[in-house]
Amino acid sequence: MRSPVALSVSLLLPLAAAGAQAGSGDRYVPSGIWRDAEDGDRYERWIGRFLRAMREPPLTSPQAREPFERRFRLVIIPDMRGAFRSLRVDQRRGGGARVRTVLLNRGRRYGPGSIAHEQVYDIDRDAVLEFTRALDMSRLVELPTEGPPPQGPVDISDDETVITICMHPTTYVFELVERHRRAYVLRTSCEMSGALWRLVEQLGPLHVR
Repeated sequence: MRSPVALSVSLLLPLAAAGAQAGSGDRYVPSGIWRDAEDGDRYERWIGRFLRAMREPPLTSPQAREPFERRFRLVIIPDMRGAFRSLRVDQRRGGGARVRTVLLNRGRRYGPGSIAHEQVYDIDRDAVLEFTRALDMSRLVELPTEGPPPQGPVDISDDETVITICMHPTTYVFELVERHRRAYVLRTSCEMSGALWRLVEQLGPLHVR
């Protein structure tokens, strides 16, 4: 994929241009879409605190798309090592888009710290087209919100059993808001499909400025 970096000019804009910080009553994680009804509130407490620290806007309200054609956000939350990251693409009607990327310091007890690095910049129609193709290839809107339930022990012979353990995975949160459809997909690194890995890789150039 041709890198959008070569197609855009970095615009380090004031924070207000990227979207105001959410109020304490605003919700980041949709409810009513989880296998366990209580998971919506649990994820809200967990993922919401990272997005508030990043000063990201909620995308759950019916009005969240206005005045854009499409809004997309990827949040990456590693468990043990690595940085907390978010990447948001706000696609304008008529072409072009604004991108905001955030890198968070680590706070105490695995919590979010302060913003270590932030960039806000524009990409042109060609870069938006490549981004849209990557989204379409991922089939994000067709995926269930959650990955499959954890698999228990599997007997492969009379005296041999396989137990799969996912240790300290990174969590990926994909949000998409369009005119007639929405998607909210949460996966750990142990649950990611090939299509979602390719989407993350194709978005990589947007993280690096």
